[in-house]
Amino acid sequence: MIDQEGRKASYTHAMYLDDEGPIAGGREIWGFPKKLASPRLSVDGKDTLLGTLDYGTQPIATGTMGYKYRPLDLEAERAKLADSPNEDLPAAFRTSMLQSLEKGSITEIDFINAARSCAVGPASRCTTPVNATLVACIKGIERAMKDRLQAEAA
Repeated sequence: MIDQEGRKASYTHAMYLDDEGPIAGGREIWGFPKKLASPRLSVDGKDTLLGTLDYGTQPIATGTMGYKYRPLDLEAERAKLADSPNEDLPAAFRTSMLQSLEKGSITEIDFINAARSCAVGPASRCTTPVNATLVACIKGIERAMKDRLQAEAA
């Protein structure tokens, strides 16, 4: 995906998980659009990877990929991960909200968090202090970025 300035960007419409803990943390802390579903990955036959996704009772997606299995060198992979700080991650591995903040753009925090959890939570007698704090922090960063960009332009 390419953003309006022609730079690589990413967009995540939804992440389907089968565990409510990571779903809540992902939504409330990081603002990822996570949904409860039944994702599965298995080996079908000897050389085909089969992925399926069911949302409720409905099958949503099925995908296959041929592969040749060989053991992974875990120590080599750990070393690679240890040598790659987050700032060096390509856009495809950064959330759209982080990319917006890095560019000084307005984020989608109002849609992802404020409009859903912060507005709906109190209406249903459910307090959402983590969401409210996250929204306040992101809004503060947005204001600071906007002020900095205006100062640089002046």
